[in-house]
Amino acid sequence: AKYGAPKDAVNFRQQAEDLKSILLKLNIPQPYNLVGHSYGGGIGQAFIEKYPQLVRNLILMAPYTRPVDSQDLWIRGQILATKMVFPFNKMSNDQLYDYYLKMLIYTTYPYAEPSIMKVPNKLESTYRLVQGIRKYQPEKIADKLPAGRVHLMVGAQDTLVLPYVLDTFWRNANPRARMSRIFLQNTSHYINDVTPKFSAAWIAQIVLGNNLMFRGKDFIGYPWLGFAQLADGSGKIILDKE
Repeated sequence: AKYGAPKDAVNFRQQAEDLKSILLKLNIPQPYNLVGHSYGGGIGQAFIEKYPQLVRNLILMAPYTRPVDSQDLWIRGQILATKMVFPFNKMSNDQLYDYYLKMLIYTTYPYAEPSIMKVPNKLESTYRLVQGIRKYQPEKIADKLPAGRVHLMVGAQDTLVLPYVLDTFWRNANPRARMSRIFLQNTSHYINDVTPKFSAAWIAQIVLGNNLMFRGKDFIGYPWLGFAQLADGSGKIILDKE
């Protein structure tokens, strides 16, 4: 965005390469602990797909695993309506999808994330990034995730990336890759905004190598009580309270 908005889609693989360049430039020690929220989670999965040796832990917060159901259905409905009303329209389905995707981003993202308007070109850049990842569906290749690396954080009240979508992704994932999954109670899609202290403390436990986090277990997180309990009731971890 600093040098003007991109003129075309930024392919998700290029986004992963850009991430690698940034990490190298910042001299961050390898292997990396990558934390990706929403679309960032999708890029994290593209990164580990190509560079598994560079990743120690991949921590996915309400990650992109396929096009958002509600948005995808709306766009496809608009394409169908356009084809019916304008049968001689020469735009392909793919072109129409991008057209309505841009309309959706420009009309809804500023309300959901007001900060997007604070930087010139950021809205158009966001569209180009989303456009570049929309055909990538990590849930279909989740069985290839490397063993011992993946941690999933689910907002129990997420209305954007619905919990059942992430459950599908988790069930598709390589069983040996699934290290921990936590369901954050009373938490929406914007995990890091709603529960910053709790989620940071949870991630710190993963980075520090807490043995409980590497057994493939499910947890129920209570951010306002300050602890996460194993879903089977066999133990809990005390964390920072919101």
